[in-house]
Amino acid sequence: MGYILHITRAIDWFDSDQSPITINEWRGYVASDSELRPDGDNGPYDFLFVSHLKEPSPLWWKSGRLYTKNPNRATVQKMIEIAVRLNARVLGDDGEVYTDTSNVPE
Repeated sequence: MGYILHITRAIDWFDSDQSPITINEWRGYVASDSELRPDGDNGPYDFLFVSHLKEPSPLWWKSGRLYTKNPNRATVQKMIEIAVRLNARVLGDDGEVYTDTSNVPE
């Protein structure tokens, strides 16, 4: 079992389809960001954050939100940057809001 972080516009991440980040918005963002690459092992809307240490981190799109599992500090920072650009925020599974990486383990 792992911990999932979400980029969403909704109050609660599980309501993301009510205030969605559309697939067209996600595609537009991805086209502007050289740190993201298609994730060939997953769906057409799934990408990898490739500009940090060790191994790429996935960013999956589903039901109006982006999410990843067990992100490291660099990935959380990237998610915060993406959220700002998409007028959204980063939420943890339990609803906590991430505005910086101070509480993220290395």
